[in-house]
Amino acid sequence: MNNDLIDSLLNEINDSEKYRIKWEDDFDNEKNYNTYVNTLNYMLLELKLITQIETNYLILTNKGFQIIISGGWIKHNSDILENKNKSNKRDEFELKKLKLETKIAENVLKEFPKTKWFARIGFITGIVLLLKELYILIWK
Repeated sequence: MNNDLIDSLLNEINDSEKYRIKWEDDFDNEKNYNTYVNTLNYMLLELKLITQIETNYLILTNKGFQIIISGGWIKHNSDILENKNKSNKRDEFELKKLKLETKIAENVLKEFPKTKWFARIGFITGIVLLLKELYILIWK
């Protein structure tokens, strides 16, 4: 859909108390009228930015009004795109972080058996030295 047309229609509907739907006679050609009708249907049925209050009249829904307040349809779409980009960057960062953490964990697991042997040797050395010191204390 044409974002400029949606933005323009939102502003027109917001500016009027009750927006009267235009007829085919209000347009220069049938193509413009069809684009207008298709855009209104899209806004009404898909986006739910407007609602029909009488046969030929429309008003903004709360969602449509919030979009107008926040700067219009084009700004709303650019904000959504910006949020998606931020989310993608955050996801990429989290993925890199997870890969790094996995690599570090793998290295720790590779080093664990060596560390375990050093701890065992240290423990045995400590016990031997303790027994030596006890022997010295007892026999003096």
